[in-house]
Amino acid sequence: MILSVQDLHIPCDSETVINNISFNVDEGDCVVINSGVLLLGTCLLQALAGMVSDVTGKLIFQGKDLTATHPSRELSRMREQIGFVYRHGGLISLLNVTDNIALPLAYHYNFSRKELAANVSRIATVLGIHDLLELVPDDLNIAQARLVNLARALICRPRLILIDAILDGMPLHYKQTVIDAISSYQAEERFALVMTTRQHQLSELATIAYELSENGMEQSTLS
Repeated sequence: MILSVQDLHIPCDSETVINNISFNVDEGDCVVINSGVLLLGTCLLQALAGMVSDVTGKLIFQGKDLTATHPSRELSRMREQIGFVYRHGGLISLLNVTDNIALPLAYHYNFSRKELAANVSRIATVLGIHDLLELVPDDLNIAQARLVNLARALICRPRLILIDAILDGMPLHYKQTVIDAISSYQAEERFALVMTTRQHQLSELATIAYELSENGMEQSTLS
């Protein structure tokens, strides 16, 4: 089991708490979480990535509880295996798109410049973003920034990828590009995937789908 979420309670803001979150994700699984309120989905994914304080319950990632106390170096190593695709922001403004995508490989692994370039070129081809590689984040529209965030998460091949409402407000023609890229990399790497969405936009990718509210999650029928 890559991720086991057990009775998680998550404070989102001063007035909103998500209660009673429990589900499991194994390698190759894609959990799609539908939420009419995008704040709830964002908050849940941030909690799964260890970005939210005062979370109660258990969050077992590859056998270790992320909500427990760990030495900072050990916690950092665990989080290296979690990729996060932001709905807004998430890119480093001082780096161009190529360097943003390559950053996890350059930072955590001993890749040569040639190897970095080859990896960036491959994911850029899958996502159709070669023409963006020399731009900086401020030059990107929202859809392009999300694709670059997706590229950066996929390229480092983590064990768990969390994707926050990637299609919300994006032109529909991006949908197949996103699905094809995720499917291609997941078939090779067998990572676990948790995605939030609205209106069941990604139900065809799901191995299991849930409806999210402040009171928890209920399994929904795949359409």
